[in-house]
Order: sequence, then C-alpha cells, then structure tokens
Amino acid sequence: MKQRRKGGDLPVASLSAIAFLYLFLIGLLLFFSRQVLQDLAEGETLTRLVFIPLGIALPIFLFFSFAIQFFRLIRDNREGRPGSRFKTRLTGFFLFITLFASIPQGILTITFISSALEAWFNTEMEDALEGGLSVALRYNNEAVAELESLSTSLVFGNMLEADEGYGEAKLWHSLTAIAPELSGLQLFDTDGRSIAFFGAPEAMINGPLPEGPEGAVGRYQAGGRTYLRALRKYPVFRKEEVHTGQALLTRAMPVGFEEDGKALTDAIQVFGQYRSYRSSFSIALILLYTIFAVPLLLIALLTAFHTGNEIVKPLVHLEEAMRRVMEGDYSIRLLSEGRDELSILVTSFNEMLSELELSRAKLLQTEKVTAWQEIAQRLAHEIKNPLTPIRLSAERILRTYHNSPEQLGRIVERSVDSIIQEVDGLTTMLQEFRDFARLPAPRLKNIALLPLIEEVAAIYAPVYPNTDFSIASLDPNATISADSAQIKRVFSNLLKNAFESVADKERGKITVGSDLVRKGNTHYCRIHIEDNGGGIPEHLKEKVFQPYVTTKKNGTGLGLPIVERIIADHRGQIWFETEIGVGTTFFLDLPTENS
Repeated sequence: MKQRRKGGDLPVASLSAIAFLYLFLIGLLLFFSRQVLQDLAEGETLTRLVFIPLGIALPIFLFFSFAIQFFRLIRDNREGRPGSRFKTRLTGFFLFITLFASIPQGILTITFISSALEAWFNTEMEDALEGGLSVALRYNNEAVAELESLSTSLVFGNMLEADEGYGEAKLWHSLTAIAPELSGLQLFDTDGRSIAFFGAPEAMINGPLPEGPEGAVGRYQAGGRTYLRALRKYPVFRKEEVHTGQALLTRAMPVGFEEDGKALTDAIQVFGQYRSYRSSFSIALILLYTIFAVPLLLIALLTAFHTGNEIVKPLVHLEEAMRRVMEGDYSIRLLSEGRDELSILVTSFNEMLSELELSRAKLLQTEKVTAWQEIAQRLAHEIKNPLTPIRLSAERILRTYHNSPEQLGRIVERSVDSIIQEVDGLTTMLQEFRDFARLPAPRLKNIALLPLIEEVAAIYAPVYPNTDFSIASLDPNATISADSAQIKRVFSNLLKNAFESVADKERGKITVGSDLVRKGNTHYCRIHIEDNGGGIPEHLKEKVFQPYVTTKKNGTGLGLPIVERIIADHRGQIWFETEIGVGTTFFLDLPTENS
C-alpha cells in the first residue's frame, strides 16, 4: 500500500492569496487615511465614505474563514485526531506573536498622533495663521489706499496740468520721488491711445485704455504677478483747445502675494475644519488601526492553520503508517514531492520499512525453522517416552515365554494392557498435534455467549459436585463473533483445567463473567474464568502457551497452545493472572461483531 504526501512548504497559490490580501489591506488603509483627511478638510462626515462597507467586508470574510477553521480545530481536539494539539499550540503561538507586535505598535502610533494633534491644533498656531492673514490684508489695503490717494491728489493733478513746461520724463521722476512704490506711469490721449510710458515694462498696457471710473483702484494679473491700477483724467491744452488726457498709475504687489494670500486663507479654513473635527479624527484613527490590525490578526491565524495543516499532514500519515506497521502491514509506503526535512524523514521511514520487511521475512523463516525443530524434538521426545514401556512389556512377554511358559498368560494380559494404554496415549497426542498444526480458518458468526458457556459447563460440573460454579456475573445479552466449534473447544479446555485445578479442594470455586470493552474502533467482550486452585508455578508462567508444557501427569501440553491459536485466529487476545495458593484467572477478549 502506498500513500501520497505533498511537500511541507505552503502552496504557491496560498502564499499568493495571503500576499494579495495583505497588499490589498495596505492599499485600503492608505486610501482610507487620505480620504478621511480630505473629507475633514472639506467639512464632510465619515458616513460619506462609500468604501467603508468594503473595509468592513474584508474583516467579516476573514472572521468567518477563521471561525470555520477554529471550530474544526475544536472538533479535532475533542475527537483526539492526530496533530490537533500541535495545530492548537501553533495557532496560539501565532496569535501571541501578532498581538505582541501589533498592540504596542498601535498604542505607540495612536499616542504619537494624538500628541502631534495636540501640538498642531493649538491656539498659538491658529493665532499665527490669522495674524499672517491680517498682515497680508493690511498690506493690501494700505497699498490700495495709497494708490487711490495718489491718483486723486492735487499734487499729482498739478504735475499733470504743468505737463508742457514740466516735461513727461521729469513728471515720472518727480512722481517716483514722492511714491517710490509705483511700478509704472502710462499716459493716453483723448482717443485713448498710449502716448508715453515710464516704469517696469510688464506694467505697460499694449492696447486701448481699459475703461473704469476715475480714482478707483483695480487689480490685474500679468506674468504671474498682481498689479494695482488707478486712472486720473487731466486737461491738456493744444492750440487753444482743451483736450482730456488720462494717466494710468500702476503699482506691483510682491511676487506670489495673491497665491500666498489665498493659500493662507485656505490653510485657516482647513485648520478650522481639522480643529472642529478633532474628535472625529481620533475616531477615524482608531477605525483605521482596527481595519488594519484585525484583518492582519486574522490573516496570521489563517496562516497558522494552513501551516499547521501542512506540517501535521505528513506527520499524521507517518503515524497512520506506523500503526499499520504495528498491525503487521509492512507493505505501506509514503510518497513525497517536497525536498524539505519532512521529505527526508519520509524517505528514511520508507528505507527503514524496506529493511524491516526484509529482516522480518528472514526472521519469520528462522522462527519457522526453529519452531518446527523444537516441535520435532518435543514430538520425538513425547513419542519416545511411551515406546520405552511398550518395549519393556514386549521384552517381558518374550522373557516369560522362554523362561516360565506357565506364567505367560498372566504376563501377556498385564503387558498388553500397558501397551494398549501407551498406544492410546500416542494416538491422542498425534491427534492433538495434527489439530494444532492444521487448525482450519474460523467461520465467524454472531453467537450468544451464555448458552455456549452453559453447554460446556454441563459436561464438567456434574463430575465435580464439590465445586461451586457461578455464571451470575455473565452478561445474558453478550454476543461474540466466533466459530462455534472452535470457540467451544476453547471454553472446554479452559473449564476443564479450572475444574481439575480445584479438584483437590474441599470446596472449589469457579466464576465466569463478562464485560464490554473497546479498543480503537472495535468492541470486545472480555470474558474471565476465575478459579481458587493452586495457581501456576512461577517457572511455568512464561511457558504456559508453548507446546508440550504441562503440569498434568497425563497431559499432552498442546491444550493451551491450541486455545491461544484459536483466539488469535478470531482476532482476540488471551492472558492470565495467577498466584500460588490463591488461584488463576484467564482473560479472553473476543470481538462482538464480524468487522
């Protein structure tokens, strides 16, 4: 018989599935954390997260997978299946390692983030952000007010009206002397065409004059920079005609001022959202860790179950194979596809079985030869013993015939009786030897035990009236699976020995009882035959079931060996307990059904 065992390593599919689950869990955690921060910044609640059911579904799926394996493990422990205790210890070890690593890490992470939140979301940080925004707004307002004041001032108006004698270049020079923050001055005629420009080139308008009320400050973007503009109209005298000219003042704000102001405003808004949702953030943090830690714990436990199965499976096969070997099946072999230590163990086991099977065959052959040699020697010895009186009787007849013929009749009668008695003994011994050597295979059927014992006891009980024979402790419903003729011979031999052992007692006592026992998956009827005879001598205890060993004067020494042979053929067992002067009890275990 051959059994197949796969390698002890985890299958690739299982490793891939576990790795996929782990990576999916990390991706879900990162997405969840980013979505939480984004929703808090936007003022949304956590209930808007549509992926929360997915985050809950994974732990539920893993939990049910774990529950199935856990209940199987409990069932295996209750049924005492091989390897169940090892899988229990391995699962407990994985659980301990996972908790030992994750709990301190979780506590440290949550504590660190809570401390960071306390440091971030404090009044000083909020005051600093609001102060920065206030400075920016004040600077912007001051710039607008200064530009508006300059554009409507009398000084600027006088400078424009004195244009002809003052000069445009001198106008820009005088203007920057009183307002150095200006970036440009552009003059337009009555039709709105540019006639002069002074200042930074990016502040110049290449096109028609933009429309707008006089003195109002406008804003525009150019080259990634913000500019403030204010328009001032002034009279221009040309050939005794009065025309209206327009002057456009431009002031550049610092580079990135607009973006920085907007970023500062957004930061204050986000900061306010974070601060208002601090409690929700803490809950989300705990939820994040739970969504990550619980599936990780369940994955570790499922890995423990799988690893335990892969490790225990070959060991269970080895245990089963060893049990088969103990039952006498030396043909079993285990196959292994792996190259790990367990595969080396399986290979060594197979080699051991091959050597054991070869050695057993040689040993059986040697035992057979030795047994038959011993039987032949004992048989020759037992045959030789009666031949001696037969020869002496024959010689006595011959001697009387030659020396005293008148006494021949008396001698012949006595000698012939002796010869016949010895020949009968030889015949009985040879018959029992033939029975011992050629016992047929038992024909099993269910037999009621009580009627069988009563039938056999009825033969001997009347011959020994001074013996108390009791079957009160014999189960009236007990049955055995046996060959009726052979098992009757067993009880006949045992009861005969029991009655003969108490024959010299003033009041002998023999008790027969039964119990129901279980060995493995087989139920047995345990029968005990107890007597209060003299017991079996110490030097014969180990030889009782050997052929030609007897304590009786006329015994053949084959009765108990035949009994043991019949019990073995019935897949049963026989043994005894004895004490000199107290008695002997024989025990027999016989199957209750034909399995």
